[in-house]
Amino acid sequence: MNRKRVAPVMRKHRIAGAGRRTGRRSPARADTKAAPSADPIGRDLTAAHPGTKAVGDITCIPTGEGRLHPASWPDPATREVTGYPMAGHHRGDQVADALDTAAGPGRPEPGRVIHSDRGPEYTSVQFRTRTTKSGHR
Repeated sequence: MNRKRVAPVMRKHRIAGAGRRTGRRSPARADTKAAPSADPIGRDLTAAHPGTKAVGDITCIPTGEGRLHPASWPDPATREVTGYPMAGHHRGDQVADALDTAAGPGRPEPGRVIHSDRGPEYTSVQFRTRTTKSGHR
């Protein structure tokens, strides 16, 4: 039978097919009380000198053993990925660890500006307290 014939019958009897889930769900939940941070770089993702800006992101890679979440902080001036710890979770301490790794000896300038999306990892209390302690803006 054609789907055009089946669909009205299913609607009439209130039958729904078992379809795939649409949309993506994040494994982490956002901090709803956190105020959004200002954008001090004005979406300018370029830098003249290394260590003055860092741009953060976290992604999910499905593997045979489960999901792997690498967090990275590339330097826009050199395009070098300076911090990239991997874990099986999405948490604020992971992206803060990545930022600490990126802040290796001699890398960051004083008052370095960090930029990320407004994901739950970057609005978490752990991440915000660690970045303010280390002097990032």
